[in-house]
Amino acid sequence: MRLRKKMKRLSLFFFVIVFSYSTLAYTLHDPIVIENLETTADKPYIIEGYEITNPTGPCIQVRHTDHVIIRNNYIHDCGTKISESIQKKIRNGEGDARLAMMSNPDSTGGMNVFDPLTVKISNNKIINNDYGIRITGHDQKIESALINDNTVQSNHRSHFIFVQNSDNVNIYNNYVKDNGLSLFIDNVGLQKAFEKGEDFGDGRMQGILTDSCSQVKIFNNTVINSSSDGIAVVGNDNKLAEDIEIFNNLVMRNGEQGLWIVKARNGKIHHNNVTENTHRIDTTGGSSGIMFEGEVYDFKIFDNDVSYNDAFGIFFIESTDNEVYNNQIHHNGDGAFGWKNIFFYEEYKYADKHDDGITTIRDNNVHQNRIAVFHIWTEIIGKVIVKDNIFDWNGGNPLHYEMYDDFEMKSHQEDWEYNGEQEFFHTSNNDFIREINKFEILTNTIDSQEVTGKLELKGKPEKSEQEDIEDIEDVSEGKEEKEIENNTYENTFEECNYTAEKVYIALFFITLIALIVILILYIKKKRK
Repeated sequence: MRLRKKMKRLSLFFFVIVFSYSTLAYTLHDPIVIENLETTADKPYIIEGYEITNPTGPCIQVRHTDHVIIRNNYIHDCGTKISESIQKKIRNGEGDARLAMMSNPDSTGGMNVFDPLTVKISNNKIINNDYGIRITGHDQKIESALINDNTVQSNHRSHFIFVQNSDNVNIYNNYVKDNGLSLFIDNVGLQKAFEKGEDFGDGRMQGILTDSCSQVKIFNNTVINSSSDGIAVVGNDNKLAEDIEIFNNLVMRNGEQGLWIVKARNGKIHHNNVTENTHRIDTTGGSSGIMFEGEVYDFKIFDNDVSYNDAFGIFFIESTDNEVYNNQIHHNGDGAFGWKNIFFYEEYKYADKHDDGITTIRDNNVHQNRIAVFHIWTEIIGKVIVKDNIFDWNGGNPLHYEMYDDFEMKSHQEDWEYNGEQEFFHTSNNDFIREINKFEILTNTIDSQEVTGKLELKGKPEKSEQEDIEDIEDVSEGKEEKEIENNTYENTFEECNYTAEKVYIALFFITLIALIVILILYIKKKRK
């Protein structure tokens, strides 16, 4: 009887220790604001092992310090009073959507690292802050930025994972979910702002964003329900973002595009699951799986599953010389491919790498997209080769041009010649194609193609987020990924305290051993 009572008491104590880990693992600490520290690569400034909160201001600000590591911290409720006051003003009609823009990041938010040379942010919980992780190079270009294994969730206005003006960016193994002001998703306040013509920065932000960065790898992340795009890479008017690889990510249910690329060249997008990205206000239209928006070229898009997005699977705007192959593109609302001012125009600022302007779409499985396979809004088109694809049960015209207000191919026989056996369709001298053979459609397989435009976008079978995550394999093309070094540093400037965690570990093992001993004694006694 005594042994049984002891075992019950120890069991209760053991479970108390297990469930209290989140509080015992961190030491409470005041907000940290650091500026102009002298560091070296082997003696960085480290912030580690703390729980920090500050509803009226920032939690971690590190400025003009060259080498910074922030790891194993719990950062929460930082700047939330500032965000809440802004939301209240907009709801009450006292302000417009511009109030929600991130105007002064130094006065609020979770982590702000300004002008480092190298920065590593790892294994942090960043939850319910005005903004999440913000890394910017201003007076100098950042040499390397590594952001990995963080949980970034329920942050408000902006900069959930944001890196600006850096080379050698690696963002991986992060869980990024439910970020962005709920105020700006299907709400009356934003509707009124749009009615007043305020269609600009309004609390929308990407889950992961790199701005003016090159040598970027974004992989093995889960990005769900951001108020704007899931993952974005953008260059600028002076310099394109270069050498980009985005792979092995689950990008799901975000408010605008799944993957958004602007002003970039020389990239690979592969082995991603990009699904259910839906416009934040309207019930139809607005969000594509992958969007290239302006001067994006020499990219390869392959081995992705792009599905159930409410606009297009892949949408090209003013971008050329890209290759799309071996993808599953299905159940997208407005079509598999959307094109606008696409592929070539005379004033294109950057000449394409091969100087041929050819975009190739090959070996894709394209099925059950609602309106069309190809959906076009342009009269200027470069050379496009579409070959060796499978098109099955897509609605509307195989190629839908916006000059037609219906999707009925039969009424436009003068423009189309349709062959359902070996070739998908031929183009003749159509109004929108100014030169013959600009659009080559070769040796594609077509099964059960709908030409009536009546095919409905069917609902996706229920699938848990965990199942989606498990579907993503750990793949890097040609195993080119370089291993991220896990260096050991001599800590010159360190905010670090592991006392609580050591106490927790000691209590955990002492209690576990005691439980095992009592259980053995109890079993022996019972056998007697």
